[in-house]
Amino acid sequence: MELIDHIVLIFGQIIASVIIVASFWFGAWACRTVIRRMGKFRKVNVDVVEILAQAAYGGLLIVGFVTALGTLGIDTSAIIAGLGLTSLALGLALRDSVSNLIAGLMILIYQPFHRTDHIWVDDQTGEVMNITLRYTELRAEGKRIMIPNSVVFNKTVIVYDEPVEE
Repeated sequence: MELIDHIVLIFGQIIASVIIVASFWFGAWACRTVIRRMGKFRKVNVDVVEILAQAAYGGLLIVGFVTALGTLGIDTSAIIAGLGLTSLALGLALRDSVSNLIAGLMILIYQPFHRTDHIWVDDQTGEVMNITLRYTELRAEGKRIMIPNSVVFNKTVIVYDEPVEE
């Protein structure tokens, strides 16, 4: 009788884990869809919306899988600690890249300047050709100037109403 009770318990845990993963997957899908639709109504940059949608989707899936493992009886404290330490190590190793990424997101969200605007930042003047998550690209005097977004975000930026004589 004890073996049958144990099999029923394990089967119940597996079913509960599958339900948890399916629920989190559906919740992640719904969250990603809502973020994408809100981005269209708010007229936010498509790249920013997609990054936020994918981050929410991935984060909810990770939480769902860890929760399902806990339901199966697996000790998830080591997994959670490992995820935390990995995040810390990656954050420290990629500090400048993450800083540029976040600054790029903020520039794309707040839009202090647009493509074709003439700006001055960090002793550089030129026409904005492109704004990516990592760099703001200027064109001046026949050359391309790539300024890291963390510099653009933390320095004074002057946006000219009219093109500047180069």
